Amino acid sequence: MSFFGGVRFVDAPCPDNVTRLDHGALPMIYDMHRFGIRLDVGFLQQLGKTLREAQRMIAADIMHELGNYQDFDGRKTVPFNVGSADHVSRLLFQHLQVQKSDSVAMTPKGKRYSTDDDTLARFKKRHKVVGMVLDWRELDKVAGTYCEPLPLLVDENHILHPHFNVTTVATGRLSASYVQTIPNGLSKLMRELIALCGRTHIRDAFIATEGCRLVSCDLSQIEMRWAAYLSQDDNMREIFRNSGDIHVRTACAIFGHDYLQTLALYQAFDSANRAYLTKDEVAWCKQFKNEKRLPSKTAGFGTLYEMAAQGLQKKIMEAFMDANADLDADDLVKEWSEDRCQGVIDGFYNAFPKIRDRQDLQHRRATQYGMVWDAFGRVRLVPEAKSSIKRIRQEGFRAAGNHEVQGSAQGSLKVSMARQTPLYLKLRKSFTLWPCLQVHDQLLWNCDEHYAEEFAELSRHEMENGVPLGDVPVLSSSDTGETWAQL
Repeated sequence: MSFFGGVRFVDAPCPDNVTRLDHGALPMIYDMHRFGIRLDVGFLQQLGKTLREAQRMIAADIMHELGNYQDFDGRKTVPFNVGSADHVSRLLFQHLQVQKSDSVAMTPKGKRYSTDDDTLARFKKRHKVVGMVLDWRELDKVAGTYCEPLPLLVDENHILHPHFNVTTVATGRLSASYVQTIPNGLSKLMRELIALCGRTHIRDAFIATEGCRLVSCDLSQIEMRWAAYLSQDDNMREIFRNSGDIHVRTACAIFGHDYLQTLALYQAFDSANRAYLTKDEVAWCKQFKNEKRLPSKTAGFGTLYEMAAQGLQKKIMEAFMDANADLDADDLVKEWSEDRCQGVIDGFYNAFPKIRDRQDLQHRRATQYGMVWDAFGRVRLVPEAKSSIKRIRQEGFRAAGNHEVQGSAQGSLKVSMARQTPLYLKLRKSFTLWPCLQVHDQLLWNCDEHYAEEFAELSRHEMENGVPLGDVPVLSSSDTGETWAQL
C-alpha cells in the first residue's frame, strides 16, 4: 500500500522510503517557518516583569527566614545566592540538613548533593525554604526561557518564525526551540501571577492574527494505536475497535476492576451525562481518575518506552504534580514506591502481553544488527545493545524497544502533513490559511475565522485517513480558539 509519493510500510531499513516521507513534509515545515505564529508581546513582557518582581520578593523572604546566614564554600564567606546550585546544596543539605537520614544523590562528578527539582520536591515538608527555592526556580525558568527571549525573536508584526530541526532526533520527530518545551502543568503561584496579567496560561501568548482563529488538530493516542497494530495484541486492538479507553482498561487490569462496568461509569462521568450520576458515583470516578487512571496512563506510555520502575516513579510524580502542583512530593514517593511502580509495569504487560514480545523482537534485532527500524524503514543505530556492560546494553535495548512506536507515529504525522499541503495551498487562494506549528502529535493553523470550523473538520479527516492501521482505527480531534491555551 502506498500512502503518497510512493511512501509505504517497509519492514527493513529503507533510506529511500524515509527520504520520500521527510521530503513530503518539508513544504509545510517551510511554510511554518515562513509564516510563523503571532505572539502577544505585551502580555509576555508584562508577565516577565511580574515574575521577576515575584522572584525578588521570594529571595527577600528566604533571607528573612534564614536571618544572618552567609554561604561559605570552604574559602570565603559570601551572601547567599538562591540562583546558585552550590549555594542551595550547602544551605539545604549541610546547614539545614533537610535530608535527615534520607539518602540524596550526588552530582555526576561527586562535588555536591544534587539539587534538581525532583530531589528538592521530596523535602518540601522539611523546611519552608525548600518550597521557596522551587518557586523561585519556576519563575526564573518561565521568565528567562519564554517571557524575555521570545519578544526579541519576533518580526515587526509580532510574528515568531520557529526554526524546525528535521534531522537531529533519531525517531524523525521535529524539534523547535521554545515552543515545544512550554510546560502544561503550572503551580498555584504561577497560575496566580499569570492571572494578574489577565491570562490563564503561558500559551495565551500564542494568538491568531486579526480576523483569524487558531485551529488545532492532533492524532489521538497515536503511539498506543501503533503499538496495538505492530504487536497485534488482541486485547489492545479490541479496545480501540470498540471505542474503549485504553487507560481505563489498563487501570482495571492493574487494580482488579471490572472493565465494562468501570468504562460505562467513567465515560458518563467524563461527558455531559455526569449530571445523571449520584454523588457517590461522581466521588468514586474522581478518585479512580486521580489515583488509578492517571498512574496507569503514565505507566502505559512509560512501558512503551521501556521505562524502569525508578523512571516510572519519577514520571508518575510529574503527572500528579502537573495535575495538582500543590501535592507533596515526599508523600508521593512514599505512596508510589519503586516496588509499587514495578507492579504497575507488570500489570500492563499482563494486560497486553504481545507488547513485550514486540519489544523483545526489537532487542534481538539490535543485538544482531546494531540497529532497528520503524514501520517506514527509518533506522536508529543502537551499538550500545552489543555492549558487554549491562547498564549500557540496557540503555541500548530501551532505545531499540521504543524506536519503532515513536518513529512510526511521527511517520503518520508526516504523511498527514504531506497530504494536507496541496489542500491548504489551494484553500489559501480563497481565504487566509497557513500552518503555524507542529508540536508532538499536534498541528496548529492560523485560519480565517469564517472558515475555521470547516477547515478543522477537513484537517481532522486528513489526519485520520493518512495512514490506516488495519483494524486499529486512527482517530483525530480538532478545536479552534483565539489563543493556543484555548485549544
